[in-house]
Amino acid sequence: MNTSNKSIGFLTKLFFFNMLFISISNAQEIQINDLSFKSIMRGLYSGQMININLEASESLPSVGLRIDDKVFLATQHPVMEYKNAQNQNRYIFMIEKQEVIGDNVIECHACGSIVDLYIFEKLANQQYRLVSRSVPSDQSETSGSWGTTDIGLSTIIESIQMISADTVGGFFESSFCQMGSCSGSLYILALNESDYIEIDYIDEIQGDNTGQIDESSPLSFSYSASYKILPDTSTSGRFPIELVFEGDRDIDENIINYNVIKKFIFDPITNKYSLDRTTPYHLNNQALD
Repeated sequence: MNTSNKSIGFLTKLFFFNMLFISISNAQEIQINDLSFKSIMRGLYSGQMININLEASESLPSVGLRIDDKVFLATQHPVMEYKNAQNQNRYIFMIEKQEVIGDNVIECHACGSIVDLYIFEKLANQQYRLVSRSVPSDQSETSGSWGTTDIGLSTIIESIQMISADTVGGFFESSFCQMGSCSGSLYILALNESDYIEIDYIDEIQGDNTGQIDESSPLSFSYSASYKILPDTSTSGRFPIELVFEGDRDIDENIINYNVIKKFIFDPITNKYSLDRTTPYHLNNQALD
């Protein structure tokens, strides 16, 4: 790459960083009186709310939203409290948006939902200020099924931990079963405060076809993985993640023994986790050379 292209690349990154800083700064100007459903929706979705005769759940509050030319049922999930990397109290909640056509929410086996995540802090005047949120322009479906998301904030908050030197986050899993075969994927939720909240895909961590093929068959397979953060103070970004797999896996139509350890590292250029290395091991967890 010549010097000119490098300069263009640097200026492009600088431009997007400045735009991100402006967007986050604007978001942080939002304050609401309390974390009730009424205050949250009025503070975050003013001018978009409509009345629709649908309810997502008897226990969760909901209201209609009109966004561009689409109608959604917006449901607020419970507010969860946690400590950030600086040991300050934070309040996170999720607004789940399910698209509505006619008098029905769109549902299908492989359909998820659109999710908005918000982090607030409590001010000295007892009001709440928006600290961070998920990317506003990202209106793609999250992983899930039957029109709902697999993101479980309570599970994430219960296992919250440092995922970098200045950020906390947590794992969540997404699973899908069809015709006797199941698969599961691992994600990590990064609760950024100087950036947008991020959801990062890590890897497929579970597979099983024993609901379709008898376990005694040589064509059956089943594998799963445990996972953990590898704290690394030498890195300036996200910490590595280790996955330990056990079982048999179907790869390229071949069923193989899949006792391996996989290490994923965060790439600051792509802003995603990528596989660093795969190491086979014995069942006593001793890595093979």
